[in-house]
Amino acid sequence: MSVLQVAIDFSARGNLRDFDARGFGEPEPAHCWSIGALSQLRLPVAARGQPHVVLLHAVPFLHPPRIVKQTVRIGLNAEVVATVSAAEEFVFALPIPPKHTQGDDILLSLYNEDSEASRAVDRYRNGQSMGLMCLSLWFFVTPLRPPEKVVVMPPVGGGPAAELVRRVELATGRDIAP
Repeated sequence: MSVLQVAIDFSARGNLRDFDARGFGEPEPAHCWSIGALSQLRLPVAARGQPHVVLLHAVPFLHPPRIVKQTVRIGLNAEVVATVSAAEEFVFALPIPPKHTQGDDILLSLYNEDSEASRAVDRYRNGQSMGLMCLSLWFFVTPLRPPEKVVVMPPVGGGPAAELVRRVELATGRDIAP
């Protein structure tokens, strides 16, 4: 059975600041933007040496025709392990192998490869570059075999993302759907 370790709500009433968050703007009513070239969170590890999975529900900052997607490299404890490019709302599932869960916490890093482009087009945020509108993050210990690589899915409501969330909800007995 998967065990939910952390659920982060990025809204103004949420708990983002409890996770040593850096590189995020001020939380808004329903979300918080990743800003700048690097955003980071510290996620506590309760089951050392066990595989984990991170699910992040987000929306990329877009400004067509100049910015039609956002590309984010994902790091675990200073090692880049995956790259996600998104042109619409998405959920990504990132497997975290046991080698990254040996300590007390995991440093999750989001490297925004399009930060300079977003800074150039966004005049409303004092020149800050925006990457992802982050909505929710879930961090699980899972005895199940996690996927071999990052999986990017459409938002919950249908398709593989809905199925993954449904399975996690059944396994944990908790409602996690955004």
